[in-house]
Amino acid sequence: MSSRLRRSWKRCRSALAGLCLLGGLATSSEAQTISGAAPAGAAATTPVNVEPIAVPNGSPAELMTFITTLQKERPTGTDYPAMIARVKAVQNAVIGASEKILSAPTATEAEITVAASGKLAALMMLRRMGEPDANDRAAKYLEELQKDPRPYLPPLARIYILATRLQNLDSGNQVEVEKFVADVRAHVKTGAPDGSNLSLAFQTARAAEQAGLDKLAAETYNEFATWFAKSADPSVVANAQRLEGSARLLSLPGREMKLKGKLLDGKEFNWSSYRGKTVLVDFWATWCGPCIAELPTVKDCYAKYHDRGFEVVGISLDSDKQRLDDFMKRDPLPWPVLFSDDPATNGWNHPLAQYYGIMAIPRAILVDKNGKVVSLQARGEDLWDLLAKEIGPPVIEKPKLNEGEAAPVEIKPAEKKPPQP
Repeated sequence: MSSRLRRSWKRCRSALAGLCLLGGLATSSEAQTISGAAPAGAAATTPVNVEPIAVPNGSPAELMTFITTLQKERPTGTDYPAMIARVKAVQNAVIGASEKILSAPTATEAEITVAASGKLAALMMLRRMGEPDANDRAAKYLEELQKDPRPYLPPLARIYILATRLQNLDSGNQVEVEKFVADVRAHVKTGAPDGSNLSLAFQTARAAEQAGLDKLAAETYNEFATWFAKSADPSVVANAQRLEGSARLLSLPGREMKLKGKLLDGKEFNWSSYRGKTVLVDFWATWCGPCIAELPTVKDCYAKYHDRGFEVVGISLDSDKQRLDDFMKRDPLPWPVLFSDDPATNGWNHPLAQYYGIMAIPRAILVDKNGKVVSLQARGEDLWDLLAKEIGPPVIEKPKLNEGEAAPVEIKPAEKKPPQP
């Protein structure tokens, strides 16, 4: 498979994963989707028709296996239109198999629920890929589900309807965001504390956070954490604890942050020794592209501010210690890094990531000299501005003059940071 097709397939699989995350519909911020258009640089070709995939007869369990097998399929070849045609055929086969499950008199509630969700997911995928009638088919099926006498199906339709609103939510319109959050909170209270509703709940609270409604977001995280802690699914309960952590994170500004754990060398970390310093607490990982891209800025700030009381504490969410060790040998960091070498508590399960509900990295938190958090988004230009406010403008040295070197001078306060190369 060509690298272009491989990237395209990854986008398609990412969309499918996002659909599962939200019970069938991904948000634009959390998952990429694939359309019927070829990727940039692809040659224009005539659309390809492929033979429909035959849907077998069988029990609901056998049909579920058929659907799962299809969804794991990877396309082969080097022709993009052919790949798109095959993916469309897969989605139509998923719809056909789901409809057989839905009409089977022996299907259980769980099988019917999964089949209904699978059919909606496939219809949404076809809509994104430009199928002419997919939008109408999805709308019609959602209407049918809302009127279905089986009590567990109308809530499923509401998840999709709310997820569609979430996808199109204007984060700059706080009134719209507040209304949406209220609608989802009302829905969650009447729904089951399961994975589909948990995904919608998390995305909703995060939407409030991204809209700058931190107080509302914290309230929503806490409310959802309490509700989903009642779930019979252990994984849902575990994620409910992370929601509680997210609320704890949003409440940090103006308060002290608790840090403890072991450093990369196995020694205990002493957080109290940093009192009186301005500290950047950086949740990161070697596999995180944006984290690595941010490191030059942090290193630059460290070089210009360390002698004036600026420290950095890294918290690695890596799970592979060898990879982290290799990174540190190749590109040493001049500050300490916390890491858990226990497989049960490393990566995203690092105790501090759990405690503060860290769900996206890099997460850079700035703590002032008094141990109080002043920012949860201390990155890039914002980090320079924050350090100038907490410590003062950065000090730079003038170019050497003949034999000697000029004394350090401060940049004018109007300049936020030193010129970049």
